[in-house]
Formats: sequence, structure tokens, C-alpha cells
Amino acid sequence: MPKPCTKAADNVYCQARIKASRFNDAFKSREGAAPYVGCEKDTLAKYELGLLRVPSDIVVMMADAYNAPELLNHYCVNECPIGNGRVEPLMTMSVELATLRILQSTKDLQKTNETLMQVVEDGVISEDEKPMLAEIINNYEKMQKSVNELKLWAEKNNII
Repeated sequence: MPKPCTKAADNVYCQARIKASRFNDAFKSREGAAPYVGCEKDTLAKYELGLLRVPSDIVVMMADAYNAPELLNHYCVNECPIGNGRVEPLMTMSVELATLRILQSTKDLQKTNETLMQVVEDGVISEDEKPMLAEIINNYEKMQKSVNELKLWAEKNNII
């Protein structure tokens, strides 16, 4: 049984390490995990305690070592100055729920495509067409998010 995180209990990097320790005993301690993620145990402690910002290359190594691709999304959404506000947070979910979300988002895809064709056919977006275009983009973004959540599930389960 891994030693529970106390001060770092709410830290996603610590949670991912502890979860991964179910499959690799080395991750039960920061000392054991440090070589897998490319840093010293004291540095890993500072990352997990939130005292140091985790560099993107270390996040990639953590995601790979811990089989936690959701860490990449977390980093992009919350810590990356470029991704913050531009990248959608993804939920880790079952394949069934991810599939249902995709099916729901594609339900009205034909109508969305037809509306897009009508809006752009003359090459000019009029003032009354701008809200329609915004809704079309929103519909595509919902579908993209659903696909990304399915992809996250597949990555987590070593399918892709």
C-alpha cells in the first residue's frame, strides 16, 4: 500500500504517482519515482508540493512513466501560458460514456454542415450570419472535445 500524500494530497502529479504505484512499486516513493521522471527526489517533492512549476518535459515524462496522459491536458489547461484559456479541459471517462458523447455531438452534424455551407457560400459573413457561425464553431468544438476524450481513454488504456 503506497504511503498517502499528506501535504501534496491535492496535487495532480502526486495523485498520478500514487495511482501508478498500484502497478509499479517504485512509484510508492518519490525516491523510487524520480529516475523515471528525470529529476531528483527533492525536486519531485517540490513539484508535488507546488513549490516549483513542473517543466513541460518533466510533465511528458511523468505522463509516460505513470501512464497518465491526462497530466498533459492538465498542464496545457492550467499551467502552460500558451494553452491556458485555449485548450479545453478533458475528462477521463469510460469508453462507453466517451462514445455516447461522440454520438450525441454528431447527431446534428449534417444540419451543422448544411448551415455552414449556407453561411459561407457567398464568401461573406454578414452581421446576421455571425451568431450562426459562432454556434457552428461551438458545435464542432463540442465534437472535437468528445473525440479528444475518447482519444485520452484510448491512450490511458494503451490502445493508441
